[in-house]
Amino acid sequence: MGRLPPDDEDDLRRRWKANFDRFDLDHNGSLSFDEVRAVLDDAELPTTRRQVQKLFDAIDSNRDGKVDLEEFMVFASRRRRTLRRAFESMLSANDDDVETSTLTAQHLRVASEKAGLPLSDRDVRDIMRRIDQTGRGRVTFDEFVRYSMLVPHVNPHAFFDQWFRDTWNDGAIPEFEIARETRTQEGETFAAAASRKLVCGGAAGVISRTLTAPLDRLRLLMMTTARPIGAREALTLATTNPPNIGFRGLWMGNGMNCIKIAPEMGIKMFSFDVLKQKVAADPDNITASEQFVAGGIAGAMAEVSVYPMEVVRTRIATGAYGSLRECLASLSQGGASAFYAGVVPSVVGIIPFAAIDLTINSILKDKAARYLQGKGEEISVPLLLSCGMLSSATATVVTFPLNVVRTVAQATAKPIKDIILTLKQDGLHGFYRGMLPCLLKVMPATSISYASYEWLKTRWESA
Repeated sequence: MGRLPPDDEDDLRRRWKANFDRFDLDHNGSLSFDEVRAVLDDAELPTTRRQVQKLFDAIDSNRDGKVDLEEFMVFASRRRRTLRRAFESMLSANDDDVETSTLTAQHLRVASEKAGLPLSDRDVRDIMRRIDQTGRGRVTFDEFVRYSMLVPHVNPHAFFDQWFRDTWNDGAIPEFEIARETRTQEGETFAAAASRKLVCGGAAGVISRTLTAPLDRLRLLMMTTARPIGAREALTLATTNPPNIGFRGLWMGNGMNCIKIAPEMGIKMFSFDVLKQKVAADPDNITASEQFVAGGIAGAMAEVSVYPMEVVRTRIATGAYGSLRECLASLSQGGASAFYAGVVPSVVGIIPFAAIDLTINSILKDKAARYLQGKGEEISVPLLLSCGMLSSATATVVTFPLNVVRTVAQATAKPIKDIILTLKQDGLHGFYRGMLPCLLKVMPATSISYASYEWLKTRWESA
C-alpha cells in the first residue's frame, strides 16, 4: 500500500494553533458560528446556514456554542486521519504516483469520495486552480488537506456530477445525444469501465427500446406518411401494414434499432476518450465546454458510422418492405447515397439538441443543488430523473423539425429542399408531425433504461 511519510505531531499542532489564531477574528480564544462561516467564505466553500451549522456542531463537541482550541485540534486530527486513509488508498491503487506522493484531479475526486467528502467537478477544478500554481496537474497530501479540511459532507453538486458520469439512460432522440465521459473506478482500466458500460448500457437500451417500440413506430408513421395523420390512424396503420401483421407491427424496425445500440455506444465512448486528450486542458477534469466539444464530435462520428442502420430501421418501420433482404435490395438500387439520406440534418441536430439539453439540465441541477444544500438533504433519484427528462423534452421540442426532416429523408431519399417545401404546405404542424408519441416516450424510456442499467450494473459488479 502507498504510504505517506509519518506526520510530525508537534508541527501539526503548531500549524493548527496558527490556523485557529488566524480564524479567531476577535481574538477571544474561541471560534463563533460567524467566524467559522467567514473561514468557509474565504475558502469559497458552500456557506448556507444549515451547512455551516452542521460543520460547527461537528467541531463543537461540548455543545456550548463556541469552538475552543482543543475542540478544533481534535476535529482537525480526526479529519486529517480520514483524508490520509483515502489519499493513501489512491496512492496504492496508482503505483506510478507512490514515488511522488501526489494525485491527479481524477484521483483526487475518488479520494474525496472515499473519505465521505464528495467533490463536484467544479470543486476539483477550483482546487487545481487554487493550489496547483505550477500547472503540474498534481496535488500533494498537504494541499489536499488544506482544501478538504472544512468541506461539507452533503454536496448535491458532486452527486449530480457523479450521476451524469456514471449512470446511463435512453432518451427520446438518442441519435441527437452527445457522448459522455466514461470514468474509471479505483484500480479499474478504461477498457474495463467501457466494457461494463457498453454491456450494461447496451442491454438496458434493448430492454427500454423494446418496451417503448410501439410509441416509436407511431412516431415514424406519423412523420413519413404522405399526408398528416393522427395517433389513432397511425395505430391502425401500424397493425395492418403489412397486411395481417397485427400487433406485431408495433415492433417493426425495433430489431435494427436495438442492434445499432452497441456500435453506437462503443464509438461514442472510445472517440470521446481520444478526443478529450486533444481538447481538454486537463483530461482528468474536463470542463462543461470541453465536454460539449469532445462529446459533440464523438456523437457525430458515431451517428455517421451507424447511419446506414438507422436508415434501414426507418425504412422497415414504414411497412413498405416484407423483409430485411427486400429493404436492403431496394436501398442498394440508390447506391451508397441512399444509405446516408438525411445525414446532414441528423449531424446538425446534435449541436442544438446537446446545447439545449446540457444548458437546461445544468440550470435545473444547480437550482436543485442549492435548494438541497440549504436544507442539508441528499439527492433523490426521482429528482435526478426529472431534471434529465425536462431538459431532454425541451431539447426534443426545439429540434423536432430537424428530426422530422431527417426521418422523411431516410424513408423517401428525397432531397432535403423538396422535403421542407412539402412540410411547409401543412404550416408549422408539418414540422411537428409525430411529436406526441415522441414526448410520451421520454418518461418510460428514461425510467426503464435507468432502472435496467442500475440493476445490470449491480449484477456485473457482484459477479
